[in-house]
Amino acid sequence: MKHRPKSPKTKLCGLIILLVLSAAGASAQNFHYAPHVALAKFTIKDVSPGVKLFPKVYSSGYEIGGLVFYNPPPTLFHFYTGLSFTRLNYEYYDLSYGAIPLGLNIQIGNKAGIFLGPGIKLWLLLNDPDKSYDFNRVLYSFTAQLGVFFTVKSLKFQLYPQLEFVKTPVYVGATWRGPRDYNLYMTSYNLSVSF
Repeated sequence: MKHRPKSPKTKLCGLIILLVLSAAGASAQNFHYAPHVALAKFTIKDVSPGVKLFPKVYSSGYEIGGLVFYNPPPTLFHFYTGLSFTRLNYEYYDLSYGAIPLGLNIQIGNKAGIFLGPGIKLWLLLNDPDKSYDFNRVLYSFTAQLGVFFTVKSLKFQLYPQLEFVKTPVYVGATWRGPRDYNLYMTSYNLSVSF
């Protein structure tokens, strides 16, 4: 009986499960695990439409994954990293990415308050939507977020929009003027619940 090689999606799910188990097993109070979901509004264009907090003429996508937060006491800083799966429905293509975020937030408040901070994210394209386009397999982006948090018993809820500045072109297309870079512009609306 032949064994089929594991797909990138299967490997990504395995990494997310490993992240959950390792974070759940962490006994230090300064580490917190948070499942994470987001609704994404994005566009891919050869000219910058600007990144807007509440865009109107954008396509939709979603993101799911897990985050691990570290808060070195007694500072206001919260470092985070994680693993996520992003699905973007672009025209007649479905783009699937695995991503690793890395960021720093400043949190003001104890049981409830606000937080803000910058970050970076590394994206890996998991599928090849069209071989006639030169899709980049690896992207990187800068992120900025500002949100609110509140705690209910032992759960901490974080709600925040995040602006994404993707620095690598998604693909290179041909125009009558020659090759043209097509870039991703994205705003996401996020919820994470840490314990």
